[in-house]
Amino acid sequence: MTPRAGRSLRTPSQRELVLAPNESKTLLYKLVANPEDVRDSGTFTQDVSIEAQDRSFRSLGGTQIVLGLEVLPSARMGLSGAYSMSDGHAVVDLGELRTGVAPVPLQLRVSSTGRYDLQVTSANSGKLRLGASDWTVPYSIAVGGTAVNLAGTSRLSGPTGNGYRRDSLPIQFIIGDVSDRRAGTYSDVISISVTAR
Repeated sequence: MTPRAGRSLRTPSQRELVLAPNESKTLLYKLVANPEDVRDSGTFTQDVSIEAQDRSFRSLGGTQIVLGLEVLPSARMGLSGAYSMSDGHAVVDLGELRTGVAPVPLQLRVSSTGRYDLQVTSANSGKLRLGASDWTVPYSIAVGGTAVNLAGTSRLSGPTGNGYRRDSLPIQFIIGDVSDRRAGTYSDVISISVTAR
């Protein structure tokens, strides 16, 4: 929808439009935008002149119109790195639990028409739990270098700046004290959602 100078003519392979005196016909034109060219949300417009000409290229009349396209704010996300899929859920194996940052390369990938917010929740409020038992290991995460409080619902603002963006935000898992814990597999469910602004 960026204004461009120039003229567009009916394709010569199409048949010529012939009108009898006082006759009128309706022509349908389609506005097609390439999604790959979308770089921001908002309303985009372009002024267009439509002119009819006879075979001698004499003007028979014309009109001015404004084409408009509204791009709504949108965002989507995914993961890349060390994870596998099981029953439609991403599973991240933290390996043998040791106090400190787990050596797991994982990134949250966000594509957005502009700025966005992330919402993060933990089913166990920031604790890895051994099955249905009371045995737990505290942990926290950081998304894009920002610490996330898993005790409740946390909201994070994405990087600043306007316009279309593709961000890759590293996710770190910081494991708390693992001493005197019963052996077994500890787990939690983290939910992350993205909202475009």
